[in-house]
Formats: sequence, structure tokens, C-alpha cells
Amino acid sequence: MCGDAMVFNQQPLISFVLKAFCACSLLALSLLASNQAAAQSVKDAVEAAWVRSPQGQSAAARSAEFQAKNDAAQRLFAEPPSIAVGQRTDRLNSNRGAREDEIELALPLRPWGSRRADESFAVAAADEQQTALIHAKLLLAGQVREAYWATVLADIEHKLAQTKSAQAIKFAEDISRRVVAGEMAKVNENRAEADKDLAFIARIEADFKFRQAVRQFTQLTGLVLGAAVAETPSKKSFSRKTHPAYLAQVSVIARAKAKADMANRVTREPYELTLTTTRERSAIAEVGQSSTTSSARIGIRIPFATASRNQPRITEAAAERIEAEAVLPLLALQLDSDYTAADAALPRLYALVATAQRRAKLAGDIASLIDKSFRLGEADLPTKLRADADQYEAERVAERIKIEYERAVSNLNQTLGQLP
Repeated sequence: MCGDAMVFNQQPLISFVLKAFCACSLLALSLLASNQAAAQSVKDAVEAAWVRSPQGQSAAARSAEFQAKNDAAQRLFAEPPSIAVGQRTDRLNSNRGAREDEIELALPLRPWGSRRADESFAVAAADEQQTALIHAKLLLAGQVREAYWATVLADIEHKLAQTKSAQAIKFAEDISRRVVAGEMAKVNENRAEADKDLAFIARIEADFKFRQAVRQFTQLTGLVLGAAVAETPSKKSFSRKTHPAYLAQVSVIARAKAKADMANRVTREPYELTLTTTRERSAIAEVGQSSTTSSARIGIRIPFATASRNQPRITEAAAERIEAEAVLPLLALQLDSDYTAADAALPRLYALVATAQRRAKLAGDIASLIDKSFRLGEADLPTKLRADADQYEAERVAERIKIEYERAVSNLNQTLGQLP
């Protein structure tokens, strides 16, 4: 009897602990939301994540880099001109006033055909960079979409677990009062308490998963989740040749071809045209006079094309081209496979949504009828607890399938190469 009294006296304390935990969880989530902006859609989340990403932050600088390279490819000289100044004098030996001053201007000239090859390579490299950025943003969008819908699902399951736990606490308190009043057996109170503890465990797990999902989403985007907004299915038809991943790989191949063409065309170092002016003053003669003469010289330096210089560049460019071309058919197969799987998942989940919602409604009706029977004394407590558990599980499954369908829409848009 004393043991029963001790168990009964602990119930208000347990209820207080549960309510305090709920309040603390809500307060922590509210503080997190107050310190972060909310994502109103998947598009908002993707744009925020792109701004935070290294590729997004360096996009403008990369564009400027390739514009500078393109400008450099179009300049007249292979390298900036240089100037050399020299002087020769007899001051350290006979010191008779002989002196020679020389100024040389060196102009590095492009080998024949190198300018066009450099321009083609610069354009191909810039195009590769641009398509790579678009592909990188699409890949990031895929990560954000997964994190977004994972957070939405965790949020819904968390709210369902909260509701279930609150109902179990209220029901256990009601059963306890009826046991004290002598209306029900002690075993019913134990069953209600066990159900309340089970609901509390489910709530703790749902709360942990929700916090973890929010943390990952915020780490990726810098935002917290706002109201969930489903994506609209894209009306765009699938074409691998317009997919950002495919276009990015095509650009890699084009850049590799341009590099190979440049290696085959530019087989020697730049020519060097030199313009030299010399002013020479002779030594002072015995009569005390000296003479000054000036001259000019034009020269050109032509480097030889050697295998030691060209072969490594040619073979490297050829290897890059072969590797880039080998990736393309494999990528095409992967894109086709991803789209086929995503497209097949959509009608299946669409059919399951209606079935799961109908099951949830039936489970709710059954739980309501059994609850009335229980209050009238026509149904026992285990039957009511099973009906409540079936209703909770049916509602959870229905919400999960609904979110899975919306996630499948996002995934289909992703396989189409469509940004939100």
C-alpha cells in the first residue's frame, strides 16, 4: 500500500518534468528562430546557401579572372616588352674617356598561329568556368532540397509527437483520478502511465531528430525553416543535352580540345625582335680631341621547336581530352537513370498519398468510436490504447508520405536540371 502511495505521489512530479521539458524545447527553438531569418521557400534556401558557398562568393572574381585572360590572349605581344640599358667605359684602366652607351628594346612576338590558339583556349576556359558554376549551383540545390524536406518532415513528426505526448499526459492524469475514486483498477493506471512514457520517449526522439535537421539546414543555408512551400512540378521535358551537368562536361571537352590545339600549334617559345641604339665616344687622342658616333641595330631571335618542350604538353593535352570524352557517355547514362527513377517515383507516391490519408481518417474515426465506448464502459483500456496508437501511426504515415511526394517533386525537378 505504501508502495502504491509512493508511485501515486510521483505522478505530479513526472508531469511537471514533462511540461518543463516541453517549455524549454519551445523556448530554445524560438530563440533559434529569432536569431535567424526564415526560409520562405526552397528557392530562398538555395539562394542563401549559394551566397554562403565558396563558389558563389568567388563567382565574380572568377569571371574577372577569365575576362583578363581573354584580354591577354588578344594582345599583340606574347609577353610585355622589356628594355635593357648598358654602358662600357675605360675608366677603370686607361681612363682616356672612351665610352659606349647602349639601349636595347626587346619585343616578344607571338609565333604564327599562336594568337588564334590562345584566344580559342581563353574562350573555352571561360565557358567551362561558367557552365561549372551553373552545375555547382545545381548540385548545391540538390543538397538544399534534401535538407529542406528532411527538416519539414522532422518538424511534422515532432509536432505529432508533441500532440501525442500531451494527450497521453492528460489521459494518464484522468485515469489516475478515476483509480483514486475507485472507478478503475490499478492496472489501468499502470497501462496509462506506460503509454505516457512511450509517448514521451517518441517525443524525445522526434525532438532530437528535429533539432539535428534544423542544425544541418541552418549550417547549409544560414536560415531556419519557415512555412513549408511545395515546389511546382517543372513542365520542362527531359533532355540530357541541356542538363547543366552534361553542358559542363561538354565544356570540359571543348577546353581540353582547345588546349590540345594550342599545344600542337604553339611549338616554340615567342620570337624576340630587338631594337638597339648605340652611342660611342672614342678615347681622347694626343691632340686632346675625341669623336662620337651613333648606330642602330635590328635583330630577331627565333627559338627552335624541340621535342623536349612540345611532347610533354601535347601528350598531357591529349590525355585530358581522352579522359573528358570518356566521362561523357557515363554521365549521360547516369542522368538518364536518375530521371527515370525520379519520374517513376512520382505517380507511385501520388497514389499512396490518397490511400494513406484515407487510412488516417478511418483510424481517427475508429479511435473516436472506441473512445466513446471506453467512456461508457463498453470497451477496455487496452483496446482504446491500441486504437489511439493506430491513429497516431496512421497520421504519421500519412504526413510522411505527403512530404515524400513533395520531396519527389523536388527530386524530379533536380534531375531535370531545374533550379527552384
